[in-house]
Amino acid sequence: MRVELTKEVAYQAIAEFFTDKPFVLFGTGTSCALDLNFGMPALERHLRAELAHGITEAQAQQWHQVVSALDAGSHDFESAMDFIKDAYDA
Repeated sequence: MRVELTKEVAYQAIAEFFTDKPFVLFGTGTSCALDLNFGMPALERHLRAELAHGITEAQAQQWHQVVSALDAGSHDFESAMDFIKDAYDA
């Protein structure tokens, strides 16, 4: 069963996560000091490999814009992610 990813679905998942587990926050800069397989480059590699599966057509079009901007060298990963819009920005 496919569930559309909306803000409400994401917020509910985050709320459930934090009620079940202790919370410790580390940013990607902190994790890079521990292992080079963490951080924004690792996140980009992971998303490039996995994100195209199980997303809607509209989400796939936005992701294609991200990948195209990265491949063209016109954006870094964080700024390329601005092509991803939520329902309120559409």
